[in-house]
Amino acid sequence: MHFDAVLFDMDGLLVDSEPIWTRVTDAFCQRRGQRYTAADEAACLGSGIGITMDYLSRTYGWPLDREAQVDEVLDDLVTHLPTAPEIPGASAVLDALAGRGVPLALGSSSARRVVDAALGARGWLPRFASIVTGSDVSRLKPDPEIYLICAARLGVAPERCVVLEDSPVGCRAARAAGARVIAVPALPHDAQRLDRFRALADHVVPDLASALGVLR
Repeated sequence: MHFDAVLFDMDGLLVDSEPIWTRVTDAFCQRRGQRYTAADEAACLGSGIGITMDYLSRTYGWPLDREAQVDEVLDDLVTHLPTAPEIPGASAVLDALAGRGVPLALGSSSARRVVDAALGARGWLPRFASIVTGSDVSRLKPDPEIYLICAARLGVAPERCVVLEDSPVGCRAARAAGARVIAVPALPHDAQRLDRFRALADHVVPDLASALGVLR
């Protein structure tokens, strides 16, 4: 696979933050007399916290106060993110690509303070020549804006970029940007869901070590 830059998602791809997202969002729901189900998690994966709040309001019927509810979840989240482990192989992939001089960018639908908390706890902020978050754009994934800005800031055409993603939403964003896509699914998936990834990505791999094998 020929490429000039690699763009990364964060949650569920580099940092095992999805369980923390789930616990924090479930606590938010429990304060309103509901639970954050596996179906909710699958529906919201990769979409960003604002879209998740919209979804939960529609699904469970409580009044939407988007800004306040987003802040409520994020205040809880950033206190726990520094304890989230990295996804196995994350440091190895970043080290290997940096050693080859490959420009790296990170594109996440999460808010800037979430990204700063997760990456800062690991000393990973300097690894990326560009970091684009949900706080920096007007349209979140599956819109391609995040990845288009990542590529532009690196000075690399989107079609010369490879994006690593763990969710169908993120894969759609990368594909819409014109990039090639390696999917590393974060959650267990049955055959039907894996077919969704195969339809969206150039490669579907079981882990980051396998992704590094594709990035040659």
